[in-house]
Amino acid sequence: MILPEILQFVDTHLTYPVFIFSSIILLLSLSLKTTSLCKTCCANIAVPSFLSTLLFIVTRFADRSVRVYPILRNIYIFVRAFSLHGYVYFSTLTVLLAYVGYAKPFFFQHFVSNRQV
Repeated sequence: MILPEILQFVDTHLTYPVFIFSSIILLLSLSLKTTSLCKTCCANIAVPSFLSTLLFIVTRFADRSVRVYPILRNIYIFVRAFSLHGYVYFSTLTVLLAYVGYAKPFFFQHFVSNRQV
């Protein structure tokens, strides 16, 4: 097997555990009432991962002869690229908020408190 085939094989078989873990993370983040930076970061990463893997599973089992398949495939490619780039942004934001929480705890407490809309 050459490298692209190996990567495709690994990507295909790791999609299902990612779907399960993303579902568990989303269910836990919705059921827990506490607010924390870690919970927010995990939920922000789990949502695009969940959507990406859900679309992957749908496109994998969809009939390729249906007229909607190319549109569905393009949506999957867009969501997949967004989720891969979103991880970088969310992790950078988490590092920034962790630093602000350590360097200026009172500002962080005021900045990240719960608000009523």
